[in-house]
Amino acid sequence: MGNSNRAEFESRSSSPIAMNKITSLGTHFGPYRIESRGNEIVAVHGHELDPSPSEIGQSYLHRSDLRILRPAIRKSWLEGGPGTRGDLRGQEPFIEVEWDQAIALASDELKRIRRSYGSQSLFAGSYGWGSSGRVHAPGALLFRLLRMYGGLQMSGVLIPPQRPRQLFPTSSE
Repeated sequence: MGNSNRAEFESRSSSPIAMNKITSLGTHFGPYRIESRGNEIVAVHGHELDPSPSEIGQSYLHRSDLRILRPAIRKSWLEGGPGTRGDLRGQEPFIEVEWDQAIALASDELKRIRRSYGSQSLFAGSYGWGSSGRVHAPGALLFRLLRMYGGLQMSGVLIPPQRPRQLFPTSSE
C-alpha cells in the first residue's frame, strides 16, 4: 500500500463518522483490510504493513446474483433425509440453510454412513481448487479430517484412523 493508500485508509478507519466496518483479513495472497457496509463488501484495501499488496484481493468485491452466499440443500433431502427422492436430483430447488444447520447435517451424515457401513465406506477424493499454500489443498484437508474421524477408503486402500498426538505430554516421572 503506497503512502496515499495508507493515508486514505487511516482517514477512513479513524473517522468518528465512518459508517463502514473495517476488518482485517489474512490470505495466502497477503493481508487486506476489508471494508463492509452491512453484509456487503464495499472496498478492499491492501494492509498498511504490506508495501505491495496483490491486486487479486479485489476479487473479494465480486458480486453476482449467481454467487452462492450460503449453504443450500436439495429440498426433498432436507425434508426427508438421506435417500429421499433421488429421482428429483437436478430438477428440484435447493433451500438455503444456516451454516450451523449445514455443518450438523453433514456431521450427522458422516456418522450415519460410518455406523451403517464402516470407515471403508468413506472415500476421501476431492477435485477442489488447491492454492499455492498446501494448507489450502482440499484433498489433503479432507484426508486429514476423515483420518482423524476414524479412517477412510482411498484408491482401493483402507487408511486406518489416526490418533491425535498429545503435543504437550504431561509426565509424572
